[in-house]
Amino acid sequence: MKTDLLKSAKLLAVSFVLFVTALSLVFIGCLPSIPAGGGQPTTGGTPDKAPGAPTGLAITPGDGEITLKWEAPTDTGTINGDGTTGTITSYTVYYSTTQGFATGNAGVVKKVVRSSVLTTTITSLTNRAMYYFKVTASNAIGEGSAAEANGAPESDEARAEAPTNLVFGTYTYDSTAKTSGLTLSWTAPSFTGLQD
Repeated sequence: MKTDLLKSAKLLAVSFVLFVTALSLVFIGCLPSIPAGGGQPTTGGTPDKAPGAPTGLAITPGDGEITLKWEAPTDTGTINGDGTTGTITSYTVYYSTTQGFATGNAGVVKKVVRSSVLTTTITSLTNRAMYYFKVTASNAIGEGSAAEANGAPESDEARAEAPTNLVFGTYTYDSTAKTSGLTLSWTAPSFTGLQD
């Protein structure tokens, strides 16, 4: 009698273990997969992802300002879990005087630009100070990787003055060699520009 009860108990324990294992497999199979490369969880199909970096980032220094221009990223990402091409919703410009800065660091300035705008001017900068810029694109999934550039604003006051008192001197002509010459003289500028 005890042997029969022991066998029944073992059979019941094995059945319970098999039931729990099967239930776990069913539950795990219902969970959404999370792509290894990032993006949003999906239940199948193509993983969602943020856009690539904007291309062709260029800067133009001005007096106390820098203008940035860029092109839309070639990869605008995917949405809806089915490979639908993402649409750029905005651009974000970050800048700092610290090279290699992280966008979340203290002191980093952030400016959001509409998706239809591919340029912006950063003002109130210090002339001749080096600034580092990062520009990212975002779609419905989130913010993508950054394009980077750096430069320093420059005032006209930092450039050398023009020479003064330009005087045309003697004109000469050599008929044998068929050459001619003209002497010029001028006064050097009093201000030759600012140097690092």
